[in-house]
Amino acid sequence: MKREVERQLHSLFDARDKAHEKAVAQATEREIVEAKNLSDFLDKKDTLIRPALQEIVNVYQERGAFARIVETSEDQNSRSPALREHTIGLDLAGPGYHDRTMKPAFTFYFTKGTRGLRLHTTSSWKSASAGEVALDAVSADWIHAEFLKYRSEG
Repeated sequence: MKREVERQLHSLFDARDKAHEKAVAQATEREIVEAKNLSDFLDKKDTLIRPALQEIVNVYQERGAFARIVETSEDQNSRSPALREHTIGLDLAGPGYHDRTMKPAFTFYFTKGTRGLRLHTTSSWKSASAGEVALDAVSADWIHAEFLKYRSEG
């Protein structure tokens, strides 16, 4: 083999190796960022989101209405993107709800890649995304205001 051909082949392999190293470094960085985002979400869920939702549940219980907090953890093996996210929200239908329409719910979906919290609301007649907010912008007042808006519409 000519020296020039051999040199070019080595250059091609070097370029491929560099591209692979860069991809691995980017994937590692993304995993580190996502792990921090998830840790921040889990902390905020425990210290702010769940207590804010519990305040709503308490009012419902005082008035003899059903409301409970429901949570799911991400399932990496799921084919459904929704199941690959952490969620926390309110089930407002109760265990005896057998209506053929949708089950009333107020649910937050956490996306660790974007550090966003997406609100999804469901009434007995409508299901819709109610927008997304940055995790750092979430407050108890914001959760309560969004819940009031949701209940006023449905």
